[in-house]
Amino acid sequence: MNLKRITIGNFKNLAETTIELDKIIAIVSTNNYGKSNLLEGIRFGFDFICASQKQRFNMMCWTRGIPLTPQLAGKDFLFAAEFDDPELGEYRFVRYSFKFAWVNDSDTGATITDENIEMRNSESVRYTAFLKRDKGQYRASKSKTGFRKITLAKDLLAIDVLSAIDNIDISNVVADIKKLSYRMCDTLELDQSFKFNPIEFDFGTNTALSFDDDDIPQALSLLQKDHPEQYEQFIETIYDLFPEFNKIELKSYSLNLEKMPQFQAVVVSSEGSEKPEKAEIPYHIKDELFRLIIHSSYLNQPISMEYMSTGTKRLIWLIANAVFGNCYGTNLIGVDEIETSIHPKMIRSLLESLSNILKNATMMVTSHSPYLIQYLKTESIYIGVPNNNGIACFKKLHKSKVKNLINITRDLESSVGEYLFELMAGDDDSAEILSVYLED
Repeated sequence: MNLKRITIGNFKNLAETTIELDKIIAIVSTNNYGKSNLLEGIRFGFDFICASQKQRFNMMCWTRGIPLTPQLAGKDFLFAAEFDDPELGEYRFVRYSFKFAWVNDSDTGATITDENIEMRNSESVRYTAFLKRDKGQYRASKSKTGFRKITLAKDLLAIDVLSAIDNIDISNVVADIKKLSYRMCDTLELDQSFKFNPIEFDFGTNTALSFDDDDIPQALSLLQKDHPEQYEQFIETIYDLFPEFNKIELKSYSLNLEKMPQFQAVVVSSEGSEKPEKAEIPYHIKDELFRLIIHSSYLNQPISMEYMSTGTKRLIWLIANAVFGNCYGTNLIGVDEIETSIHPKMIRSLLESLSNILKNATMMVTSHSPYLIQYLKTESIYIGVPNNNGIACFKKLHKSKVKNLINITRDLESSVGEYLFELMAGDDDSAEILSVYLED
């Protein structure tokens, strides 16, 4: 499955924004504009699809997400995703969307207000509707033109109901929608991610491979076992980024579980007294611990990755996440402020490495660095549009204006990135000049 386009709107200060996806997409703006809100809003939309009814109601009541700017106040949250899955055959291209009204004082909010599923077998034809939530109708297959009735609660998505109906042709499409996956790389402190951690939590998912996990070496051990070719790609990519590395080892250490302390859950009563009880606990002691060991020509002995610099750990962490995303079905990976702790000269090498690794997954990165713009395709860059109303709006550079933009920056003896950031941070006249280069 290849995620092609994401639309998100009316979340915090974010206006309706559509992002066309590629291997790497850059969201750039000045500080305190709304880049992080965009990534958080996308995660919110993906989480809403997978949430339970109770969780969805709580999400629609989440006051921190409700837009407060006058221009967005009262508008419904909007999320839409378009993807291409050749295995779906005549339903290959899919567009799914939903809206909900935020909780409000008039008791008309916290309600899913719209939901649509549209499909087509080719990008050269128009989409055909298979779900019309506002009319309480769905279509079971392409061969049947008639719509069936569907009744939905205000916090229930139609895909929940459709996934439970037998013998409908669009069941595989619904399954794909529910499998859409987004992970956020927003951890700034990586010291714990490369240290020994003997306790493993189990919440019914493979937490060792989540993007904010606390044990990258263990995640790499599973990658080596399940996807040896991708593990070798990870190793070779690290060698390319760090020519001084002579050898990278993933070492395992067995634990003597008989000598490990036993754990007992403690339930605290409503009166505040502690009463020990036997209970199931969601963690256990790992059978093995792993360390990523680096042999470097700059060092007189091998060293564990946990003792390397913050920038080195972040680079390796990002490369690992890209490989994990390819192997374990993540459609979109978000990285906030990708340049954090990384030397500007390393950004280009990192982006080239990520581009070579990413296949079906997309990495969406935010930045306030002009260097990033220099190393990406112009059609993969979204610019924060300056305004005086506090709304975050991102637009691409217009294809027909890129050549003229390059010529102007050459005359000014500046780079495209530096010039664009000057315009973004400038006055109203600068904003007007910038708007000439952006799509409508």
